[in-house]
Amino acid sequence: MMNTAKPPLDDIRVRRAIAHAVDRDVVKKVIYANQRQMMTDIWGPTSQWHCPNVGYPEYDPDRAKALLKDYGKPVKITLTTGASALGLLAGQVFQSFWKKVGIEADFRQVQVGPQYIGEVVRGQYDIAFWRISDLVDPDYQVYTPFLSSSGGNFSKIKSAKLDAALTKGRESRDLAARKRAYCDFMVEYNKQLPALLGGRNTYFVIARKGVMNLPMMHQGYFRAAEVWLRD
Repeated sequence: MMNTAKPPLDDIRVRRAIAHAVDRDVVKKVIYANQRQMMTDIWGPTSQWHCPNVGYPEYDPDRAKALLKDYGKPVKITLTTGASALGLLAGQVFQSFWKKVGIEADFRQVQVGPQYIGEVVRGQYDIAFWRISDLVDPDYQVYTPFLSSSGGNFSKIKSAKLDAALTKGRESRDLAARKRAYCDFMVEYNKQLPALLGGRNTYFVIARKGVMNLPMMHQGYFRAAEVWLRD
């Protein structure tokens, strides 16, 4: 997640340069051990809410350099990671991406818990690893984190188009209209980039063959009432 309320991340050119500098194939291999599918929208292709072709900025270091040149000022950022071996690895990987395009990048490790969360909530960060909840309905995932007036908008993004799409998605009772609203949200999200997208969580269920109708899992849970046993 990027703090869009403070320079240099208040400039969309810098945020997009940061995104274009990230080689997501390397992230998938080195950080996720090829066990996660890289996201271009928040919901992914197995979800009914999936939005294809929404323009997530892919790896293009030349484009990143051009955006930074257009910005015209030195860019210095610090990435906040968890205090773990994986946090160290992630910090080193992302630092290397950004330095290659001319960004002065550093990272710091913070113990995951109240200190880490508190710094993000108070806006005392440049970029920090964060998680978007994996929930059944999009409203719970994106309304509070990305609505301009929300107290849970820790990226501090302010966009009338994001607000309009989020409000339509929340207020409409028509599923097709809600789907269009959340895809409109994703198109604008991928332009504004309040946060980079990483890898989707993958959940696994081990069950014997007679266990039928296992539903899609969210947050590691599934609705057991929908499961039945075959004789």
